[in-house]
Amino acid sequence: MDHNISWIVNILILVIGLVFLKASIDIPGGALDSIGPRAVPLSISLVVVLLSLYLLFLGKFGKQTADTDEQITPRHLLLESGPLLLLVAVYGQFFYWFGYLASTFVIALIVFRLFSNSWKLSIANATAGSLVFYFAFIQGMSIYDPPGALFDLSTFLFN
Repeated sequence: MDHNISWIVNILILVIGLVFLKASIDIPGGALDSIGPRAVPLSISLVVVLLSLYLLFLGKFGKQTADTDEQITPRHLLLESGPLLLLVAVYGQFFYWFGYLASTFVIALIVFRLFSNSWKLSIANATAGSLVFYFAFIQGMSIYDPPGALFDLSTFLFN
């Protein structure tokens, strides 16, 4: 991979991790005897930040190897990673507008369709996945579920 492109991607991942870290710190804390609702997002954001810093360090001081079998160009990187980064950005905005359940269902449906599943199977998997994760994280572990600004399906259905 071109060194400049690798550096830009690692910086972008670091920025996303830092934004996610800031958002997870802003989540209200739980009771003193529990892990609290911010434990999972805080852990994930710390891992993303640390790994991106490691990749930046490795790119700067690590051994540079050239992969002669497949050259990764900026165009290739954009075509491969661009849709995923766009989907993450869209999910974040949907999460803000529509809350957890609706946004997770829509993004999961898109992901399942991108992997060539049928509409019927994609809808079934997106529904099951959204509900399983909702009950595991939001209901079971009492992780904070920020309400959607425009519409929130979880408060409509489960409260």
